[in-house]
Amino acid sequence: MTGSVSNEQDVEFGACDDDEEYPDDDDSDLPDIPFDNARLATVGGAAGLTVENLSKKQNAAILANMAQSGWLEAHGYPGLFDGSYGPSEEALAAATSPVNALFYFMTPRLWENMATASEDYFAEKMDARVTDQYNKKVQRERKKPGFQRQTREAIQAKMEQSPPTTGRDVCVFIGLLIARAIAPNKEKLQHHWETTDEGTIPRGCFGRFMTRDRFAHIAQNLHFSSNRDPRAVVDRAWKLRPVIDALQKTFLAGYKPPPIMAFDEAVLPSRSSFNRMRVYMKDKPHKYGTKLFMLCCSFETYLGKAGTVNGVSLRDERTGPVAVVRNLRAAFGDEQPNTMRLIVMDRFYTSIPLALELLTMGYYSVGTVMTDRKGLVVPDKNKKKKEQSRPTGIDRGTYTVADSSLVPGVTTTKCGLEEEVAYPRIVKDYQTYMGGVDVHDQLRLQRYSLQLAVRFQKYYKSLFLDFVDLALVNAFIILNHARTAANKSRLSHITFLKQLHLELCQIGDSDWEDLLGSPGQTQHGGQHETQAEGCKVCSLLKDKATGGDTSFQCSTCTLTKKNEKTGEITKTPVYLCNKVKHSYNCQARTCFEIWHLCWNDGANKPSRGKRKLRVRVTDGGEVFDNEGTPRLVPM
Repeated sequence: MTGSVSNEQDVEFGACDDDEEYPDDDDSDLPDIPFDNARLATVGGAAGLTVENLSKKQNAAILANMAQSGWLEAHGYPGLFDGSYGPSEEALAAATSPVNALFYFMTPRLWENMATASEDYFAEKMDARVTDQYNKKVQRERKKPGFQRQTREAIQAKMEQSPPTTGRDVCVFIGLLIARAIAPNKEKLQHHWETTDEGTIPRGCFGRFMTRDRFAHIAQNLHFSSNRDPRAVVDRAWKLRPVIDALQKTFLAGYKPPPIMAFDEAVLPSRSSFNRMRVYMKDKPHKYGTKLFMLCCSFETYLGKAGTVNGVSLRDERTGPVAVVRNLRAAFGDEQPNTMRLIVMDRFYTSIPLALELLTMGYYSVGTVMTDRKGLVVPDKNKKKKEQSRPTGIDRGTYTVADSSLVPGVTTTKCGLEEEVAYPRIVKDYQTYMGGVDVHDQLRLQRYSLQLAVRFQKYYKSLFLDFVDLALVNAFIILNHARTAANKSRLSHITFLKQLHLELCQIGDSDWEDLLGSPGQTQHGGQHETQAEGCKVCSLLKDKATGGDTSFQCSTCTLTKKNEKTGEITKTPVYLCNKVKHSYNCQARTCFEIWHLCWNDGANKPSRGKRKLRVRVTDGGEVFDNEGTPRLVPM
């Protein structure tokens, strides 16, 4: 175990030096860790170097001895992981567009399950809502004698007329919330459905995609799990358990961990007293909420507070240093890795027992630490005596300053020279990598947040929007990685959200059925061919008679052509430009996106365009589209 003293408040601690050789029975590629065999024997070997074991009172002497003779100087991180990291191949393949990147983390099946749970909740609350509305109408009839109340049967029949909620409806619902986060209406949510302009304030346009009553119906019945399940009594996060489990799985599968990771806590704002996961964190902008432990893309819900048994306080095993170990095991498993990784954390988690346990697991650790931690070397607190500001022979009080008349106005100036100062590498590593979670919070809460765009009476609905914010940030990162790999320019955060909300709102019923039936996030891929052909979208939308040739074709879509002389039917690939050349519905898109997203794989392409869509055959004949309908007969 190594370390270096930085100042009286914070101490940077880091890796072990491997200059000395020690026998190791393990055949793994991990570097030799210079543990003292005598100290290992006192705790029962390397297996005893755990946070729980070293925190016991009988092992306090071991940590006290370490403070005197258990430290070496750190020179680096031997054996640090140097393999590939970043988005997984499956995530990059799925991130062909913002909506597909989101559907990788929140699959269409998850959205459909949420819609099913919402319908079950709507049926469960039907009788209570009918009784509540009936009582309100009775009270209104008493106040206004001319009012005629409806019967219970009529009220229930009207409620049952609402069309069932589908996953596509929930996607449009989220798309409208993204639009509100981008362009909020601070007065009322209902004003997004205004049909008239008010001076320079434009009318709302939410009604083009969903009616106000339909939006309110989805918001009222949004649910994610069954209340009748027995686990709802014992699991504090049961309201959101399906969403948490799905995101935990896709977040881990979508990103390969890098060699250096930041571990820190985040908060999902929630002040509801019904939220049994609510905690108080005084140093956060939102002081009340649900606590998350974040390791890059890995997070875990904080499930409660410390309890007591027979009046004795229990040690909280869900937070602090134990949370670091638990999350690392959840992300990498229990098996010993072949290479080391570096974990950067703040002083809320750092401790000597944690650093020792992480070393046995294959992780270096760097972070600030409180100087009163057991086992830490105590810094020298001998301060230099402050120099006297005035000699003792001169009395204090008012005095007179004499200025030279030969050189008036003499002042002292700084030379302005910059000089490099050496400092430990672990200090630089901490300052470089510790801000990763803070950047994630900035994208999630401080810019365009769904949770802050609308308020719900039910706490779990607000927490769900925060989980959607987490998925949006990760989808934004994955999409830009995919665009960089394809030699495309990166999208800004606001451009990503604007395009995503448009794609979510424009999902049709047939599109949603295809998404549910497809094994992956997208059915279409592109490939390059040596021969260039005319782009089918440019043939309809371009102004000039020439141009629009491309060698990029869809690997799935085809056009069918029939030779009248021989009767032979052949299929030709669909060539589509993979560049932004046209706009559709005031949105700049590539021809590949227009063909698949806007024209539904060519089925909804314009019947008449600026130019006709032609597929030539050698000997003449009819040309059929994907549905087998003849379109053109070449001359």
